[in-house]
Amino acid sequence: MKTTQLTPNEIRFILAVDATWTVLRQPVLTKIYHDEWASLYPRPLSADGKELTLYGFVFNIMYQEV
Repeated sequence: MKTTQLTPNEIRFILAVDATWTVLRQPVLTKIYHDEWASLYPRPLSADGKELTLYGFVFNIMYQEV
């Protein structure tokens, strides 16, 4: 069985996704990030120019922190 090594970017992405889902599963943390996200106008944009959803907003924060 051959295993491949993950690159640092792949590891960072996995950690950010896990942290995002951890936040969104906790009602109190979700409320905190939702209030911050809702107060932003205009909302941050994704790479393709669309407004970020709550998930995208939290993911960007977590990705920067990892």
